[in-house]
Amino acid sequence: MSEDFSSHFIEPQYRKIERKILCEKFIENERGGFPDDYKFYCFNGKPYAVMVCVGREKGTPKFYYFDMNWNPLPFEDTVKLINKYDLPEMPDGFVKMKQYAMKLATDFKFVRADFYLLNGEVIFGELTFTPSAGLDVSLQEADAILGGQLRL
Repeated sequence: MSEDFSSHFIEPQYRKIERKILCEKFIENERGGFPDDYKFYCFNGKPYAVMVCVGREKGTPKFYYFDMNWNPLPFEDTVKLINKYDLPEMPDGFVKMKQYAMKLATDFKFVRADFYLLNGEVIFGELTFTPSAGLDVSLQEADAILGGQLRL
């Protein structure tokens, strides 16, 4: 509680937030594991890409990147996974999550809106303005593609 984590990765937007310990309800899927994550990268109020994280409970999560029509994006992680594993199908709640992401992103130049899908129910996760301290996507081609969407 005494550590100022905003200075570790240059995230000044967190500096003045009152420090608290939050406890959230634990959610698990029908297999007793973590639900899949859907992280929407929104630029200028519109979702552009979604990162789908599957398999966290196994300790080796897989990260797939899709456009808003569920076409895989040519990011290294996704290309490798497509060649090795089955591509996840577009979930029934995808359109609803995309609509929520658009509503939440309206006032921002960039925000990542995160959701879970559990038994057909969309659950809001968080909004983040510097995903992984700006290091969420570390591949050069992904940085160029995503960065090219930002209009300042």
